[in-house]
Amino acid sequence: MTCTVSTAERRKLLYGVSDSIRRYFGEHIAIYFAFLEFYTEMLVPATLLAIIMFFVSFFSLESLQGIGAFAAFNMLWATFFFVRWKRYCATLAYRWGTLLKPNEQLELPRPQFRGKMGKNPVTGFPEPVYSERKRNLWITFVSYPSVALCLLTSAYVLNKFMTERNKINNTAEQVAVQASGFSSFLWVYIPSVLYTVWTKCFSLISGRTAVWLTDRENHRLQSHYEFHLIWKLLLFNFVNSFSSLFYIAFWVQDLVLLRTHLAAQLITNQMTDQIPEIILPWIKVRLDQWIFKQQAKTLEAHADEYDDPNFMVLKEQATIEGQLPEYPVGKANRCCFRRNRSYCHTQLVSAGNV
Repeated sequence: MTCTVSTAERRKLLYGVSDSIRRYFGEHIAIYFAFLEFYTEMLVPATLLAIIMFFVSFFSLESLQGIGAFAAFNMLWATFFFVRWKRYCATLAYRWGTLLKPNEQLELPRPQFRGKMGKNPVTGFPEPVYSERKRNLWITFVSYPSVALCLLTSAYVLNKFMTERNKINNTAEQVAVQASGFSSFLWVYIPSVLYTVWTKCFSLISGRTAVWLTDRENHRLQSHYEFHLIWKLLLFNFVNSFSSLFYIAFWVQDLVLLRTHLAAQLITNQMTDQIPEIILPWIKVRLDQWIFKQQAKTLEAHADEYDDPNFMVLKEQATIEGQLPEYPVGKANRCCFRRNRSYCHTQLVSAGNV
């Protein structure tokens, strides 16, 4: 029995889900998922070679030739990755109809762009007009100093971290004989964990700062707005995430400390990322259910005072709806779900007051 694949299914397997995402969300969102597909595909040969190198390292721990070959492969892989990605972007642009971008002079202003009403010098249509001089003054005297202040703050904290880390290492060496295994673990990893938590919090603050500064710059075009926002976020994230690794690798030149700090950073980032994605929503659902049960118990305690025959029906319906999980869609639907639940609770109270 032969299995035939239709042309539509073949195109879907070839192009993945990026085309479907593009039709619904647009090119700006689809290009991200297209990059994830491409990046995952390109990681396959690098991952296979890394697994082979991992098992080979058990037999020859001091194999510098293998490390050099793997480093050379990574350089070639990175070059090949960028070349293929440029070609793939051109393919997507041709398929999505964005290969020939419109001229910036014909691009419409952003909806958030504000200014006095005037005329577009090219099209002649009325649109908001904002002084380029005011924007440049804000960028020069507010945006640049704010970005520099954030970077200097990150560098200062890194310097304090390394200073305190050296003191802790000296203290740990003095008490190494008396310390247990768990105590040694705390001496080694806790400073890196605390520094990673600080960088996570500071990244959130600096990210909001970058958005606020870019909004205040009041760029007319969406492309200009995204450019200024991206370079701010790139600087903040690069310095916060990789400055400590570069400092340890090239200035301190301590390979053991680099491994320890990198392991603590990766594990801590994975754990902190789970808090807003899994733990906080779970706590919120449990808290809402507990509040609803307390309200139901309060109403049940006064059930004898209610004469409405529909009270028990409404109570049973409210109990069933209160045990349902939160509606897993957008904010508007969650608000609608809360309004319906509040309406049901209001019906219970009104039924009891009749």
